[in-house]
Amino acid sequence: MVKIIIGFSRARSKTALFSKGIMWAQGTPFSHVYIKLNWKAINKLLIYQASGLQVNFESWDHFQTHAVAVSEFEIDVSDETYKKIASFMYDQLNKPYSIKQILGMCCVLFGQKFNLKIENPYKNRSDAFVCSELVIDIIKTAGITIEGDPEDMGPLEVFNFLHENFADKLILL
Repeated sequence: MVKIIIGFSRARSKTALFSKGIMWAQGTPFSHVYIKLNWKAINKLLIYQASGLQVNFESWDHFQTHAVAVSEFEIDVSDETYKKIASFMYDQLNKPYSIKQILGMCCVLFGQKFNLKIENPYKNRSDAFVCSELVIDIIKTAGITIEGDPEDMGPLEVFNFLHENFADKLILL
């Protein structure tokens, strides 16, 4: 068995308006979702995420210079499932961050704050990711069923799903 860690964070900077906007719209203490892995060959933690301008790996130490981890879920997967997840991760590396999709999601979230139903005009992009969509695809690759369209889900929906299904695996940081 191998542990994958699905974590939730916010920007460290007090002036990170994008992070603050997501937290305000979703009513959460976090704005980002990531995967944390232990690179056993060198015993170092890595973050896998859709952030900045692309899907990328980042050292845990560097991640902490600009992000504050809020909570994490540790989920056990078989070695075979871990290989599927690692292969998926590798295949998505360097794909672009979907700026249009996140702007559309922001419009949807903003509308929800005022009881307006707004459809994301930038859905259904298979060539780019936002953080929550990437993590949902990893959850699905692990063989875990999650209902709904990943392109309509933000960090809050990922957290709620994990809390409903893996509450005993929650770690508050």
